[in-house]
Amino acid sequence: MNSSANQNRPGLPLSNATRARAGKLASALFLVLAGVVAPCTQADTKVASQVLEAVAQQQDARLDALALSKGWQGLEHTLESQVLGETASLKPCSGPLSVTAEATLPDPLARQRYRVKCPEGWQRVVVSQASVRLPVLVSRVAIERNATLEARQLERKVMPLERLRRGFYQTPAEVVGQSARRSLRAGQVIGPASLAPPVLVRRGQRVTVVAAVGGLNASVEAEALEDGRQGERIKLRNTSSRKPLEAKVTGPGQVQLP
Repeated sequence: MNSSANQNRPGLPLSNATRARAGKLASALFLVLAGVVAPCTQADTKVASQVLEAVAQQQDARLDALALSKGWQGLEHTLESQVLGETASLKPCSGPLSVTAEATLPDPLARQRYRVKCPEGWQRVVVSQASVRLPVLVSRVAIERNATLEARQLERKVMPLERLRRGFYQTPAEVVGQSARRSLRAGQVIGPASLAPPVLVRRGQRVTVVAAVGGLNASVEAEALEDGRQGERIKLRNTSSRKPLEAKVTGPGQVQLP
């Protein structure tokens, strides 16, 4: 028989070692023979349940380790696992099952293949695929290009990992104070490509220009002719002489010559 089951693995905080499990695995097991669906025998159901549960524990551990290594918080996953080969001829295993990954792939969404062995002499191969979800930051409202992000503009939403290939953030502290590189619509995932370092000098702003002269620092006031971020060179106009100049942005309202 080919036994398969869907298992929901709700995510808990990474510091919590236990996991809640939804549903009864045995209720999802059926025997398929010659295109006819029939209930499994009690022993058959127990063997398949043992095998699938052992693989589920292995997948849980793999995904928890992955989340820890990447700093992901609140990971949730659902498993789709299938036993290859019949289990009707097998007796339930009285000892602990061993689970070995035949080819563990780094992609958490890739189908994994495991060999499950009973110390009483039988073994089966299981293929298992995880659907992973994570709570990530999205824009709660539309955000204009170059606007500085504020916590009130953000919220968290649980999203499938396959929709997060371009990157994501999970905490406001990671993004608040940065600028929107482009306009963001409400509900859009906030990713690295969405953000730019904050604009420290705005066009039309009066700024302080600092210059080193003979080992001393001198300063003058100028008007910024364009926006500028940390380290960028921008054009300015001396407010006294009206002469144009160029200087590097060093902080909010601060630029430096040369």
